[in-house]
Order: sequence, then structure tokens, then C-alpha cells
Amino acid sequence: MIFRFESIGQQDYYWCIQHGLETITFDLIFPVIRICPIQHKALFLVEGNFDVMRLHELEIKNVVATCGTALTKEQIALIRRFTYNIILIYDADEAGEKATHKNAELLLAEGMNVRIATLPTGDDPDNFGLKKGKKAIEQLIKDAIP
Repeated sequence: MIFRFESIGQQDYYWCIQHGLETITFDLIFPVIRICPIQHKALFLVEGNFDVMRLHELEIKNVVATCGTALTKEQIALIRRFTYNIILIYDADEAGEKATHKNAELLLAEGMNVRIATLPTGDDPDNFGLKKGKKAIEQLIKDAIP
């Protein structure tokens, strides 16, 4: 993964390049954080684009997709510039559970404060938000465990 910094108008973007394709999933949160106060005093890590879009639609800000389950030290260093408080909201399947444990260990090793929001079995943040709505997502965040 390669990171590139670019200014477009008054916005600054970090772009990640994977497999020759440019994605903005991980990176669009950074201009948002610069403009908005950190909501819930934490950054929310999810797996994919649709998770970010659904939570944003429900007015849950400061959401970053890790483009799957892999989280790198470079990404953690970027996050640390904005907050030390992380809430993992990964899919409630086998891959999501493994990623939650692996990434929680990585984040803790880098000195981050980590909490885990547990979705019902088989759900992901996108479909859970669609089915249950903003109040359920906010309760999930409130109930996140260290």
C-alpha cells in the first residue's frame, strides 16, 4: 500500500493505492476530521465502503474503512494524528472476528485506546444500520467494550 498526499481546493486528501487502483475509502475521513470535532471522542474502524456510507448517512461521523480486514502501522500512525480512541465495528463473521482481535492487538501495541462494538451474528455495520437505524448504532457504540 502506498500513500500519497494531495491538496484539492481547500481540502487535503490522503490517497491509498492498492493493486494499481486508487481508493479513497480510508482517506476521506481525514478532511472531515479537520473540519468537524471528533464525534463520540473516537474514530470508528469498519471493513468496507458501504459500512462507511451507511454510518455517515446515519450521521455517525469519523468512520474509516480499512479496505478489508488488514490494518497497517502506517494507517495507525495517520489515525494517531487525530485521536488515540478507536472503536472497532467489524463484521460479525469469522473473518471480522479474527480481524477484530488482530487489529485490536496492533492498535494496543501502538498505544491506542481500543473498544470493540459487537454486532449480532451475521451482521455488518451497513445492514445493521439499515435494519435498526441510528439509535441502535449509537447504543452499539455506547456498549462497546475495552
